[in-house]
Amino acid sequence: MPHGLWEHLHPEERPLARRLADLAGRARNRGEWTLTPFLDPGERSVAELVARSLGAGVRFYGGHPAAERARGLFVPPEALPWVADDPETFDLGLVDVRWSPAFGAPGHRDLLGAVLGLGFARERLGDIRLGPGRAEIVTTAALVPAIAIGLERAGRIGVRARPGDWQDRLPAAAPEREVRTISVASLRLDAVLAGALRLSREQARRLVESGAVRVNHRPERAPDRPLQAGDRLSVRGFGRVEVVERLGANRSGRERLVVARLGGRR
Repeated sequence: MPHGLWEHLHPEERPLARRLADLAGRARNRGEWTLTPFLDPGERSVAELVARSLGAGVRFYGGHPAAERARGLFVPPEALPWVADDPETFDLGLVDVRWSPAFGAPGHRDLLGAVLGLGFARERLGDIRLGPGRAEIVTTAALVPAIAIGLERAGRIGVRARPGDWQDRLPAAAPEREVRTISVASLRLDAVLAGALRLSREQARRLVESGAVRVNHRPERAPDRPLQAGDRLSVRGFGRVEVVERLGANRSGRERLVVARLGGRR
């Protein structure tokens, strides 16, 4: 792996970078098309950095254009125009999950926990999307039969799972956003997190130092990191926060920010 690549990586990202570098190197040096596991946005940033460093091409697809989790496909650079964004190219499979709404509905965490409880690693699972009385789980094509057979309960809800049909997808839905204006002592990461998540400053600091926070999809453990408009934060267990706009200081000198929160507990 090129030595200069390490300078751009957080220590927590380096084990993944080593795995991806092997796949990218095979694409660049042997002309192979190599698939990654499912990657979140931060991991995809690492894959893009590895591809640029090694001179490989990379494309991502997770079953739909706005997928949060997607597989990467490393190819020789000249082959990129020939990569099709479709389930077959990226070896994706779909599991259709149904339940009776009369008995309640499982949440995303219930479904994810149920599939992980079958013994499958998170990196083998893509997005889980929910609709009225049903959900769909994107995974690798090889894993579909095992999930369809083994998934019988999610949380307290009994479910029926079967191989899904890519032509019978759930309609895309815009994520729910809570937008509000907050007043914070400074633009430090811990101060903004505390205001956006309604936590104490100490609670926010501990979240950052524990490794539960990512800034713009990259790990961040420094509570004093300054933020700016456009920064996106993801916090384990709390969802995501976007710094939408900086409104300036009020009369008491506190910074006023517009923030948007997506997902997580409220």
